[in-house]
Amino acid sequence: MKNWRPIAILPIMYKLFARLLYNRISPTLFGWQSEHQHAFTPNRRIEDALLYAELVIEYSLEFNTPVWLLSMDLRKAFDTVSHEQLLKSLGYHGLDPAYIIILQKL
Repeated sequence: MKNWRPIAILPIMYKLFARLLYNRISPTLFGWQSEHQHAFTPNRRIEDALLYAELVIEYSLEFNTPVWLLSMDLRKAFDTVSHEQLLKSLGYHGLDPAYIIILQKL
């Protein structure tokens, strides 16, 4: 299947608009993001997080130090997010109010 193409559900103009919006707001938001955040971060892969976890486990075994690991299933996480609180958080982190209004309208 060399000529496979996915079916686009969203209109192409919406995709272009969403990409333009993302390109404008991402520098502000990634400036606030922790360096330890791996999910949904450009140039970070799950393998990096797994390697880091493996190193922590080896360290804890070597020095007989207890360690806690957390794994979360995020499939349903976004169903429970308060959109009002999310928009307030974006404002708190310095996102231009005009962009917050656009995101609210979307």
